[in-house]
Amino acid sequence: MANTSYIVHDRENAAERRIRLIDNGDGTYSHDTGSGSASGSALASYETNDIEDGATYLYLGQSTSSAAWCVKRVNQDGTGIRYATVTNNGAVTTYSDAWTNRATLTYGRFDEAF
Repeated sequence: MANTSYIVHDRENAAERRIRLIDNGDGTYSHDTGSGSASGSALASYETNDIEDGATYLYLGQSTSSAAWCVKRVNQDGTGIRYATVTNNGAVTTYSDAWTNRATLTYGRFDEAF
């Protein structure tokens, strides 16, 4: 995957955000959501482990060194980002389980997931 940018429209906040996936050249990817976003600082300690670029959603699987996990689901049509964490998926306690079950997780706004 080449470096790819997605523009996401946040309907609730009438804002537009850009997510840029960066190929680290070693088989891993990182992402940049730009500065100044509320979610940017809260997710600063998360590293991207997995990416699935599907027809409807782009999934970004992330975790921290303390085993916290987050799966971001970005609508490919640019209409929004939703988050899944242990907060809104209490029975899913590991990153591996979260990534395996990403299609069936409960997703919500940032304030619902963190």
